[in-house]
Amino acid sequence: MEVAMITRNKNSDQSRLEQADSDPSIIPELISIMNSKGTDRFRAAKELSLIARDAPELLYPEFNIFADLLDNQSSVLLWNGLRILGYVARVDTQHRLDGVIDKYLSHLWDKKLVTAANVVLGAGQILKYRPELANKILNQILQVDEIPLPTDECHQVIRGHVLSAFIDGFESLGNDARIFEFAQRCSQSGRPSTMKKSEELIRKMQPG
Repeated sequence: MEVAMITRNKNSDQSRLEQADSDPSIIPELISIMNSKGTDRFRAAKELSLIARDAPELLYPEFNIFADLLDNQSSVLLWNGLRILGYVARVDTQHRLDGVIDKYLSHLWDKKLVTAANVVLGAGQILKYRPELANKILNQILQVDEIPLPTDECHQVIRGHVLSAFIDGFESLGNDARIFEFAQRCSQSGRPSTMKKSEELIRKMQPG
């Protein structure tokens, strides 16, 4: 099957993006593979995530399909669903994210670092392009020190992702005292990359 062959080709990412741009009919094919039971579904989900990153408007009409991934038992499909929904925030003119944002954020508490990281990274995109949802998002991601993760190092990693989300979406967030307090706490981190991000965010919030 031609679609499956392309899906397995390690050099196909760019060609898939080009195909989707010139012929959006490739998207239903990828969705069909993603919803199959074979291992190719994971590759298809990844390719859909790449398309969402570069051309979210092509996937937005199928929003509900990707929202359904929030209930998927496969961690890989869930992770791609979280990424895709974050990317489509850029074109969410119909405010569809409003109906799934609580479920989206609830995956912070799944006890998995990779899941929490994908929630935070996607939430960063939503903060940037849908700032009306900022309060709900902040109420959750500012609790990253309390979410159940295996080690303190995991918490340091996820703190860094939260800081990156705040830095990237800074123009939409404004000078929120809760964010500044979080950045100050992170400035004492034993993880150099997290400390560096906290210092960058503090500088942004204290210009001059």
